[in-house]
Amino acid sequence: KGFSRAELLDVYAVRRLLEVEAAARCAAEISEDDLAQLRRVHAEMEQATADGEVVAYLDADERFLHALYTAAGNPVLMETIQLLWQRCRPYKIVGVRTALEEGDPQQLLALQREIADAAAAHDAARITTLTERSIDEAMERIREALPA
Repeated sequence: KGFSRAELLDVYAVRRLLEVEAAARCAAEISEDDLAQLRRVHAEMEQATADGEVVAYLDADERFLHALYTAAGNPVLMETIQLLWQRCRPYKIVGVRTALEEGDPQQLLALQREIADAAAAHDAARITTLTERSIDEAMERIREALPA
């Protein structure tokens, strides 16, 4: 099933609500093991970016976010977020491709690094702001890449 532009933006609006909530909750709960996992996956994201591998980057990004949001301790919230990721996966690929090929790939990496740092500091306000920004920027890249 294809998405209409409006439907895709609706999916991203719901993702924003749920992922911001998951990120805020994880700030209080994230463990040292979870943080180590974030750092390992971030290194995979760096490698995928260097190689220009869009799908590998996206896979690593989803593992990064999965590790982050799982720390929130609500498996239903995580399952729902994953369903939304699956639903809009082709569009996420478009957004990442646009960032890697036409934008500044280092911006993607820097934002995820900042999210990991905010999680390590257990800073719920910062991680919330960064998660909102991440999803808003992804939505904007997709909006610009899709035909009107």
